[in-house]
Amino acid sequence: MADRNGSIEDFDKAVRIDPTNADVYYKIGLAKNGLQNFKGAVAAYTIAIKINPNDADFYINRAIALQNLRDHKSAITDYTKGLEIHPGFAVVYYNRQQPKRKSLIIKEPLTTITRR
Repeated sequence: MADRNGSIEDFDKAVRIDPTNADVYYKIGLAKNGLQNFKGAVAAYTIAIKINPNDADFYINRAIALQNLRDHKSAITDYTKGLEIHPGFAVVYYNRQQPKRKSLIIKEPLTTITRR
């Protein structure tokens, strides 16, 4: 835990040097997610997305944090956006089904995942 807190402190210094570096906010989000500070993680990923809205990892990791906050609808939206950017990210199709089941808003069959 101390390593993650120390990482956040270092990332905060990096943000002061270059507040337009989306990757730093992304890494802050990862560290906060690891500390189970899901609201803080969502906030950091949101800033990363504002700076660079074309990185699928930002949306996917924010979706994970949102899912941990039980905001299933927003998680599904972010998983879907991540898939629009990177449609070959197979595990995300599986991840997206979890909040759909939990929120009971499945509108498509679970056959989205097929075995070949």
